Amino acid sequence: VNISAHIPELYIENLPQRLGIYRRIADIKTQDDVSDVIDELCDRFGEPPKSVLGLIDVALIRNSAAAHGIKEISQNGGNLLLYVDEISGEHTARLLSHFKNRFLLSAGKRPYYSIRIGSESSAECLKEIMTALSAEE
Repeated sequence: VNISAHIPELYIENLPQRLGIYRRIADIKTQDDVSDVIDELCDRFGEPPKSVLGLIDVALIRNSAAAHGIKEISQNGGNLLLYVDEISGEHTARLLSHFKNRFLLSAGKRPYYSIRIGSESSAECLKEIMTALSAEE
Protein backbone atom coordinates (compact mmCIF):
# COMPACT_ATOMS: atom_id res chain seq x y z
CA VAL A 1 0.00 0.00 0.00
CA ASN A 2 1.41 3.35 -1.01
CA ILE A 3 1.78 5.26 2.28
CA SER A 4 4.88 7.26 3.21
CA ALA A 5 5.69 5.87 6.67
CA HIS A 6 9.00 6.54 8.39
CA ILE A 7 10.73 8.80 10.89
CA PRO A 8 13.18 11.11 9.11
CA GLU A 9 16.62 11.48 10.67
CA LEU A 10 16.18 15.25 10.51
CA TYR A 11 13.08 14.96 12.75
CA ILE A 12 14.69 12.70 15.41
CA GLU A 13 18.48 12.73 14.93
CA ASN A 14 19.36 10.49 17.89
CA LEU A 15 19.15 6.83 16.79
CA PRO A 16 18.20 5.33 20.20
CA GLN A 17 15.41 7.94 20.56
CA ARG A 18 14.22 7.25 16.99
CA LEU A 19 14.15 3.48 17.63
CA GLY A 20 12.26 4.07 20.89
CA ILE A 21 9.64 6.10 19.03
CA TYR A 22 9.37 3.37 16.37
CA ARG A 23 8.61 0.88 19.18
CA ARG A 24 6.13 3.28 20.78
CA ILE A 25 4.34 3.77 17.46
CA ALA A 26 4.24 0.00 16.78
CA ASP A 27 2.26 -0.44 20.02
CA ILE A 28 -0.57 1.90 18.92
CA LYS A 29 -3.93 0.10 19.16
CA THR A 30 -6.53 2.85 19.72
CA GLN A 31 -7.25 6.42 18.73
CA ASP A 32 -6.33 7.43 22.31
CA ASP A 33 -2.90 5.85 21.76
CA VAL A 34 -2.58 7.91 18.57
CA SER A 35 -3.36 11.12 20.47
CA ASP A 36 -0.88 10.25 23.23
CA VAL A 37 1.95 9.53 20.77
CA ILE A 38 1.30 12.68 18.73
CA ASP A 39 1.23 14.77 21.92
CA GLU A 40 4.52 13.21 23.04
CA LEU A 41 6.13 13.81 19.65
CA CYS A 42 5.00 17.46 19.60
CA ASP A 43 6.33 18.02 23.13
CA ARG A 44 9.70 16.34 22.51
CA PHE A 45 10.49 16.98 18.84
CA GLY A 46 7.99 19.48 17.43
CA GLU A 47 5.17 18.97 14.96
CA PRO A 48 5.57 15.53 13.30
CA PRO A 49 6.07 15.47 9.52
CA LYS A 50 3.64 13.70 7.19
CA SER A 51 5.77 10.56 7.02
CA VAL A 52 5.56 10.14 10.81
CA LEU A 53 1.78 10.62 10.73
CA GLY A 54 1.71 8.00 7.95
CA LEU A 55 3.67 5.62 10.17
CA ILE A 56 1.17 6.20 12.99
CA ASP A 57 -1.71 5.48 10.59
CA VAL A 58 0.00 2.27 9.42
CA ALA A 59 0.51 1.07 13.00
CA LEU A 60 -3.13 1.68 13.94
CA ILE A 61 -4.36 0.03 10.74
CA ARG A 62 -2.00 -2.95 11.14
CA ASN A 63 -3.07 -3.62 14.73
CA SER A 64 -6.77 -3.13 13.95
CA ALA A 65 -6.53 -5.41 10.90
CA ALA A 66 -4.86 -8.14 12.95
CA ALA A 67 -7.63 -7.89 15.55
CA HIS A 68 -10.16 -8.53 12.74
CA GLY A 69 -8.32 -11.56 11.36
CA ILE A 70 -6.81 -9.77 8.38
CA LYS A 71 -3.44 -11.38 7.64
CA GLU A 72 -2.23 -9.19 4.78
CA ILE A 73 -3.20 -5.96 3.05
CA SER A 74 -2.01 -5.04 -0.43
CA GLN A 75 -2.98 -2.61 -3.14
CA ASN A 76 -3.69 -3.64 -6.72
CA GLY A 77 -4.29 -0.53 -8.78
CA GLY A 78 -7.31 1.23 -7.31
CA ASN A 79 -8.27 -1.67 -5.04
CA LEU A 80 -7.24 -2.60 -1.52
CA LEU A 81 -7.05 -6.36 -0.97
CA LEU A 82 -7.53 -7.68 2.57
CA TYR A 83 -6.46 -11.32 2.86
CA VAL A 84 -8.01 -13.51 5.56
CA ASP A 85 -7.69 -17.15 6.58
CA GLU A 86 -11.47 -17.56 6.56
CA ILE A 87 -14.41 -15.46 5.43
CA SER A 88 -16.45 -13.91 8.25
CA GLY A 89 -20.16 -13.49 7.55
CA GLU A 90 -20.27 -10.57 9.98
CA HIS A 91 -17.31 -8.79 8.34
CA THR A 92 -18.70 -9.45 4.88
CA ALA A 93 -22.07 -7.96 5.86
CA ARG A 94 -20.48 -4.87 7.44
CA LEU A 95 -18.19 -4.20 4.48
CA LEU A 96 -20.95 -4.79 1.92
CA SER A 97 -23.31 -2.51 3.84
CA HIS A 98 -20.73 0.25 4.13
CA PHE A 99 -19.01 0.09 0.73
CA LYS A 100 -21.88 -1.29 -1.41
CA ASN A 101 -20.73 -1.46 -5.06
CA ARG A 102 -17.08 -0.80 -4.07
CA PHE A 103 -16.91 -4.18 -2.25
CA LEU A 104 -16.02 -7.58 -3.70
CA LEU A 105 -15.49 -10.89 -1.94
CA SER A 106 -13.18 -13.54 -3.36
CA ALA A 107 -13.74 -16.88 -1.62
CA GLY A 108 -11.11 -18.85 -3.55
CA LYS A 109 -8.13 -20.79 -2.23
CA ARG A 110 -6.73 -17.61 -0.66
CA PRO A 111 -9.84 -15.62 0.37
CA TYR A 112 -9.83 -11.83 0.42
CA TYR A 113 -12.05 -8.77 0.54
CA SER A 114 -11.50 -6.18 -2.16
CA ILE A 115 -12.48 -2.55 -1.65
CA ARG A 116 -12.22 -0.03 -4.49
CA ILE A 117 -10.54 3.14 -3.30
CA GLY A 118 -12.78 6.15 -3.84
CA SER A 119 -11.66 9.77 -3.88
CA GLU A 120 -9.84 9.31 -0.57
CA SER A 121 -6.22 8.20 -0.13
CA SER A 122 -5.29 4.57 0.49
CA ALA A 123 -4.69 5.35 4.18
CA GLU A 124 -8.06 7.08 4.55
CA CYS A 125 -9.81 4.17 2.83
CA LEU A 126 -8.07 1.68 5.15
CA LYS A 127 -9.13 3.72 8.19
CA GLU A 128 -12.70 3.70 6.86
CA ILE A 129 -12.52 -0.08 6.41
CA MET A 130 -11.31 -0.61 9.98
CA THR A 131 -14.06 1.69 11.28
CA ALA A 132 -16.68 -0.27 9.32
CA LEU A 133 -15.37 -3.57 10.70
CA SER A 134 -15.43 -2.23 14.26
CA ALA A 135 -18.89 -0.65 14.06
CA GLU A 136 -21.56 -1.94 16.41
CA GLU A 137 -24.75 -2.98 14.65
